[in-house]
Order: sequence, then C-alpha cells, then structure tokens
Amino acid sequence: MTERLAFLGMGMMGAPMARNLLRAGYPVTVWNRTAAKAEALVSGGATDTPGAGKVTEAPGAAKVTEAPGAGKVTEAPGAAKVTEAPGAGKVTEAPGAGKAAVAASPAEAAREADIVLACLFDAEAVEQVLTGPEGVLEGIRPGSVFIDHTTNSPPVSRRLAGLLAERGAAMLDAPVSGGDVGAIEGALSIMVGGDPEVFERCRPVLAAMGSRVTLMGEAVGAGGHAKLANQIMVAIHLAAMGEALVFGAKAGLDLNQLVTALSGGVAASAAMDLWVKKVLRGDFSPGGEARVLLKDLTYIKQAMDDLGFSLPLAETLRGMFAELVELGHGLENPSAIIRLAERAAGVEARG
Repeated sequence: MTERLAFLGMGMMGAPMARNLLRAGYPVTVWNRTAAKAEALVSGGATDTPGAGKVTEAPGAAKVTEAPGAGKVTEAPGAAKVTEAPGAGKVTEAPGAGKAAVAASPAEAAREADIVLACLFDAEAVEQVLTGPEGVLEGIRPGSVFIDHTTNSPPVSRRLAGLLAERGAAMLDAPVSGGDVGAIEGALSIMVGGDPEVFERCRPVLAAMGSRVTLMGEAVGAGGHAKLANQIMVAIHLAAMGEALVFGAKAGLDLNQLVTALSGGVAASAAMDLWVKKVLRGDFSPGGEARVLLKDLTYIKQAMDDLGFSLPLAETLRGMFAELVELGHGLENPSAIIRLAERAAGVEARG
C-alpha cells in the first residue's frame, strides 16, 4: 500500500522535494505558513516548473469550465487535472502522479498521513511546527513517522524524537545536501539518523528525492551531525575559493583561466563547480543564503560544546559569516564570503 505523505514547508528546498514525491506517485498533503506557496505547488502539481508564474492560455491549451455550485475544473490532454471545491484544498492529478492537497495546519496535515516530512528554516521553526498550537503532535497518529529534513541542532532533534515517541510515532532526522538544484532534480544527498527498521520503511520515499540516501547511525541526531560535518566542508571550500580568486586577481591573473586550471587538479570541488561562475559575474543571488550557513555554523559550535571540543577553522568561519551577515549580505548566497577577502585586498575578483 502506498504511504500517505504530508510535507511541511514549501520553501526553496521543500517545494521541489514535495513535487518529486508527487511525481513518484505518492499522495501528498502540503502545508506552509504562507498558504499561497502551498496552493501554488498544488495548482502546478507534479508538472509545475520551479520559478513559473502566470499561465497564458494559447490554442490547444487547457480550458477552464465552471458548473453552478461546483469547483472549477481544468483539463488539458495529457496534463494535470486541478479540481477546486469551495472551502476545500486544491487537488492535482496527473497520469502516474500522486494527488496533492493543502492542509490548514500541521496537525491537519499529519492527521491522515503515514509519514510526515518537514523542511524548515531552523530548529525553532521545527519545534514550533511540532509543539505549537495545531502542531504535528496534535495530529500525528501512532505508527506514523516524522522525517525532519531541516539542518537542525542534534540535541533538539533528540528531544523532539522523545516527544513523538510518547505519542507512538517514530522520527528520522534526515537533512539534505545538494542545494536547490539537487532538490529540483531529485539528486539530493540525504543523511539519516534513526531506527534501521523505520529507515527501511521510509527508504523508497527518501529515494524519490535523493540520489544518495545514507543511514548515518541508529540514533536520531546522527543525520544532523553528518550534515553539520558537511557544512564545515562547504564553508571551508567557499572561503578558500574566495581567497584563491582574490589572490589571483591581485596578482593580475586571468580568473577564467585560473578557474580552468584549478578545476583540473586537487583544488577542484563541488562547491566551486556550483558557484564560481556566479562569483565571477558578481551574481550573489540566492541559491542558499549566507545567513543559513551562519545558522549551521552556530549549530556546529553548539554541537562542539556538547561534545567537549572545538575546531579552529569552524570557529573562524563562524566569525567570518557573522561579519558578512552584519555587513548586510545575509540574503546573498554563501559564496558572497569572497566579499571579505575583496575588502581586505582592495580588489574585486571578476572575470
């Protein structure tokens, strides 16, 4: 029997992840604090294009008909069918795709779901969605599973797992890496902590969103620790790339040629592949945000305190990203860390 899913959080990562679950044939109830984002995903369903806006009708396109007292029905040959009933959420059907609906609250979303997934901004948001008024804990049923894809603080994840266990529900912490591109393409790396039997039950759901799904440990929090290790490397790679480009610019090198050379050697990295072209154009538009990486580096600091040690580069990077955010660049993508090196050298690294 197909698992019934709920997905909470329709942000840059959550919306494409939920869309891939629909494409895989799962019925998905979605919720978002800003309801319009949830409704937009449901209207587009599995066939929606990220970043799409208005729909223009052309010959041969979908027709809209309305019957008295009924909801609007949109049909197009081979396309999704969207039905809206007064006072109800929208439902999307596409050949081979799952049905989608909008819930009014996390509790409502969880009430009929076998597996509840969430991808939210931070630990505070996850805690609010679980324990707040009309939260998941008010609706989740015994035997259900809560999967948290948020980059969360492991101690918070463990505490929330305890609250879920009191209601007979299990939890996996399963943060993701791969950015918005990986979310759109269903190619995320998903790092999971939790009971192996629960993991195996949920593996097909996770595989619909990720190309690499790894059980990091049998305790909730193991996934979070793995993601925080990932974020240490991401921050180091981005800071190193920025300083290398500024060094090259100061030395008068052709930066495009420098990137070509670096890409063929040990200095190559996925972070450079993803961001270097944008950096050279001076394009720091979001695809991830510097303030989010600062949040993750803060969780790393908390985890190190909890484990009784510290790492010098992680601490240095936390200070650097804090400075970047204080300078007003928190909403830019984290490759904007190059701005600190540019300020120090008095040069812009563009190519």
